[in-house]
Amino acid sequence: MHDRSAIVFSHTRARINGMPACRVKRFLPLGITALLFAIAPTAMTQGIENTSTASSSASAQRDTSSKLQSQHEPDIGGEGSVARARTSSGSQPQFGGTFEKLTLAQRKLVDVWFARYKERTGRSLDPANAYGLVSVSIRTTFEGITNALAHTSLTDKGGSHLGTAVDLVESVDTVNDKILRARGDSQFRMYVVMKPDAVKILASCREFSRKKDNSIFHNGYPLNYRQGGGDPSIQVSMSRDGMRADIDVDYRSSRFPAGLFNGHLTAANSDIRAGNNYRGHLRRWNGLANWWRDLFGLPVEGDSGFVPEPEREIPSRPRLTASSNLADIVDDYLSLWLVQRKPNLAVAYISSRAFACVNAEAKRAGRPTNTNTVPHKLWNDLEETNFLLGRPASLTDVIEPVDLMDPAYLPVTNVPKLPFNLVQVPDGIAEELDCSGASEPALPSPKFGMYFGSAFRIKAPEGRGAVLLLIWQKENSFWKIVNIQIDSVNAKNDPVPDETAAEITPSPEQGSGEPAMIHRMQDFFDALFVKKDSAKAFLFFAPSACACAGLSLDNAGRKGAGGELREGLKVIARRALAANDLGRIIERDDPENATLKILEHADDQAYLLAIIPDSEIPDLLCGRALRPDSTVGNNASSSGSYFGTFFKLVEPGDEPAALRLLWSKQNGEWRIVGYKMDQP
Repeated sequence: MHDRSAIVFSHTRARINGMPACRVKRFLPLGITALLFAIAPTAMTQGIENTSTASSSASAQRDTSSKLQSQHEPDIGGEGSVARARTSSGSQPQFGGTFEKLTLAQRKLVDVWFARYKERTGRSLDPANAYGLVSVSIRTTFEGITNALAHTSLTDKGGSHLGTAVDLVESVDTVNDKILRARGDSQFRMYVVMKPDAVKILASCREFSRKKDNSIFHNGYPLNYRQGGGDPSIQVSMSRDGMRADIDVDYRSSRFPAGLFNGHLTAANSDIRAGNNYRGHLRRWNGLANWWRDLFGLPVEGDSGFVPEPEREIPSRPRLTASSNLADIVDDYLSLWLVQRKPNLAVAYISSRAFACVNAEAKRAGRPTNTNTVPHKLWNDLEETNFLLGRPASLTDVIEPVDLMDPAYLPVTNVPKLPFNLVQVPDGIAEELDCSGASEPALPSPKFGMYFGSAFRIKAPEGRGAVLLLIWQKENSFWKIVNIQIDSVNAKNDPVPDETAAEITPSPEQGSGEPAMIHRMQDFFDALFVKKDSAKAFLFFAPSACACAGLSLDNAGRKGAGGELREGLKVIARRALAANDLGRIIERDDPENATLKILEHADDQAYLLAIIPDSEIPDLLCGRALRPDSTVGNNASSSGSYFGTFFKLVEPGDEPAALRLLWSKQNGEWRIVGYKMDQP
C-alpha cells in the first residue's frame, strides 16, 4: 500500500541518487519533474521581503487606502447589491457533493471503500463526514462514473436483463482527479475491484464490445471494453484476470483531425465538469445534479437564486500598489471580495491575462464571450459567492489556508499565520498554466521569483470547497492575479483512500537513429507546422496511409480517403500555433511503453522518435498486412523496419490528443505509411 506522498518521494529520490531510471505508473501527486528543480532561491523578490509585519499592518493599510480610493475609483456599496439580490430571489441555495445526497448504491460503494482502507491502514474515516472533505474533482469523478454505470442496463443477446453496469463493481480502490503534467489515461477515473463474473457479463452483453487490447495506455489493464451507442460512453479497462478495472467516461469524439483539438485522449475528455461534458452526460444518463459549477470551488447545486444588480464601474487599478507587501495585497483582495463585499473593487486585482482562461472555458462550453465582458462576469461570480456565504466578520470565518501537496511550490515561511498560504511558483509551472499565450511554452524551470501563489479553500456551508490557487505576478506598479486555478492542485492530508498498488515498469531502451531518416522527418514537421504548407506535407504520406483516413470516417465521402487526409492536414496547419520554433507548436508525447526503443534526435522535445515493436505495427497500418519481410509475433520484438513519431499540438489552456505516425522506407525514400490518434 502506497500513500500519495510515499510514491512521489520514493520515485524522485531514485532519480536524484542516480539509480536506474524507472517510471511509477498511476502516481497521484503533482510536480514530479519540477521537484528536481525545487531548490530554494537565496533571496526573495521585492514584495515578499519583510512580510513579518504583514498581518499587523494589513488593516491599517486598508484603512488608509480606503480614504484614498475615492480619488480614482468608485465605491458602489457592495453590501446593498447583495441584499437586493437576496431579496429578489425567494429560493435558498442548495449545496451538493455530500454523502447524504448520494444514491444508495453510491453510499454502499463509499462505505466499503473507506472500510477497506481502515482495515489496511488502521486510519478510521467516517464516510458521512469524510466524503464531504474529499476534493471536489474526486467527488465529481466518482459521482459521474457511478451515475453512468447505474443508468446503463445490460442485456444478453436475447434481450434478457443482466442488471446494470454498476452491479459489476465489488468495491472501489481509489479515484483519480486531475494530475498536473500526467497523461489523460491516469486522470479522472475510478479504480475498482470487479465481481467474479464481470468479464463474462461484459463479453456476453449487447451494450459493450471488446476492443483491441490496451498496450500503450492503461498499463496493467489490457482488456478493453467500450460501450456502444456513440459519445459519451463508458470504457472499462480490466486486468488480465478480470479482478480489477480502470473505469472512465469518454465524453468527446476521437475522429481525425478533430480529436487533436477537442480534448479527447486528455484529462478534459473524462472530466464531467469540462466544457459541455455535463450536458452530454445528461443526454445519455439522467439523475446527476450539477453541484460543481465553477464558482470558486463552492459546491452549489443548480441555480443558487442569485440575481445580480445592474453592472457599474470597475476601477482601472487595484487599491494597493506593489510597494506594499504581497501578503497585505492578497489580504486586501480577499477582504474586498469576501468581507467588505465590494467585488467590483476586487476585480481590479485580476489581470487581463487571466481573462483568457475564462474565455477558453466559455468557448469549450459553447458559450464564447467577449473579452470586454469578462471583468463583469467575474464581478457577478464574486458577488454570487458573497450571496452564498452571507456576512462573515473576518477572512478566517470564510476561508482556510491549504498546504499544497506538490513540492514544486515552495512555501513562503517568513510570514505570520494567515488565512491563506503563500508559495513561490516556479516560472515553468506558471507559464505552463498560462492561458493567455503571453508566456512561451517552456520546460519545467528551476527559476523562482516572477510568480507567487496564494492557496486557500472557501469554507462551504456544507462539505468542503475546492482548493483555489491564485497565481500573482507584478505588472507595472501592481501585483495582479494572472491565473486562477480551481481544484487543479491537490492539498496535503485530503482523505483519499487508495487501495491500489504502484506498478513500476522499466524505462524504454535508448538509441540513435539514421541521419537521413531523421532529416526526412524534420522536413515533414517543418512543412506542416512551421511553413504551414499542408500540400507539401501531404506528399510525405504513402498512398497506403490513406486507409487510416477512411477508418476515421463513417464512409470515405465524395473526396475519398485521400481527399479526407488532405483536408485534415489543411485543418491542422491552419489551427496549429504559428511559430518559427517547432517546439512551440508541437510537443513530445511519451507513451511510457517499455517495448519501445527511443532514438535521440535534435527535436526530441517536439516529438518522440522510436522503433515500433512488431506487435504494434498492424494497428498503425490500419488493418493492412505487414510487408513480406516483417513478421508479427506474440512478443514485443522489433524488426527495425518501422519507426514512429509521437507528438501532440500545443494548445494553450488545454491538453490535446496525441498522434502517432508510422514511417517506413519505400523505394529508397522514408514515408508515412500509417497513422493513428492514441485512444486511451
